Amino acid sequence: MAREVDRNKLAAWRRRLARHAKSGLTAAEFCRREQVSVSLWKYWRRRIERAASPAARIPPRAAESFRPVEIIPRRSVLVRFPGGATLEIPDDRVDLVRVAIDRMAAQAEAARC
Repeated sequence: MAREVDRNKLAAWRRRLARHAKSGLTAAEFCRREQVSVSLWKYWRRRIERAASPAARIPPRAAESFRPVEIIPRRSVLVRFPGGATLEIPDDRVDLVRVAIDRMAAQAEAARC
């Protein structure tokens, strides 16, 4: 059975975690300045995040935040070798596709001999 959380302690840790989010400091540096252990900080952060609704969660640190990406559509040729390995070749490199097919054909010919 879970223990009842002291509301004052919970409120104090929520304020502490909010200060950390605004500080720009690493968890280790922030904890050193606050004179608390990193493991205790992690414990309270997990506990508060689990209790919070998705909209009320503590915002991630800048390094953990989303970075936009650009998806460039590209076609390719996928070659599956008999041993299970795969090779993906961009379709604009027809020369490499030909080399792959020639090598596969040569290996198949050598296996028959």
